[in-house]
Amino acid sequence: MAQESDREPGLVALARQGIHLVGWKGTLQTATYGLRKARLDKRYLRNRPTGPEVRPGPRGEVVGTDDIARIPLGEMELEAAFVDEGLCRITWTPGRLPVPAAVDEPRPPPKSFDLEEVDGRVVMTMRMLRVAVGGDGSVEVSCVKGSDHVVVRRERPPVRVGERWTATVDLEPEDQVHGLGERAAPFNLRPGTYGLWNTEQSGSYGPEADPLYITIPVHLVVAPGRAHLGFWENTHRGEV
Repeated sequence: MAQESDREPGLVALARQGIHLVGWKGTLQTATYGLRKARLDKRYLRNRPTGPEVRPGPRGEVVGTDDIARIPLGEMELEAAFVDEGLCRITWTPGRLPVPAAVDEPRPPPKSFDLEEVDGRVVMTMRMLRVAVGGDGSVEVSCVKGSDHVVVRRERPPVRVGERWTATVDLEPEDQVHGLGERAAPFNLRPGTYGLWNTEQSGSYGPEADPLYITIPVHLVVAPGRAHLGFWENTHRGEV
């Protein structure tokens, strides 16, 4: 009786399978695309960010209008805007902003919100959503329920090195994380590290392959009694 091998097929076998599936023309197009993408990756990814770590500094005067708040924190600045009910956009600068490729133009104008200072934090509230920015640059997002609120997301102060930003979101033990596009991983992505850069896998991949063909910078965190969805509008290479 023939026994199935656990070994992965070699390059020659993969090439034969590819030609059989898509034909010579499709194989040539795939190979040309792979070579071109490899050249572009080498060109745009060779300059790794270097330099000192920059973190939020002392808070300056908050500039708030009806629909946008700008909070200077040393060399950094946080801009907050409520783009819809239950949806807040947080933007950190300085640095080059990524291409706004994920939201159709024209973008809806931001909504008005209440701005106040509570216990040393800048607090912005729009109906059921509350965003509090600490003096160290930490961000806390809550859902307002009457006179109380439920915290759904805690984000630590960011770190910037060159043009690279690092954001850290605290998770509770019971939090489950879903999303991030196509993954060779369990439905609950915890624990794990995942790349954000669409990558060709030569027609086959195993459980440890990452990233895959379609990576999407959207994550959904679910826990008993609370949940939140986060979206990084980032067209650059990233890691979660």
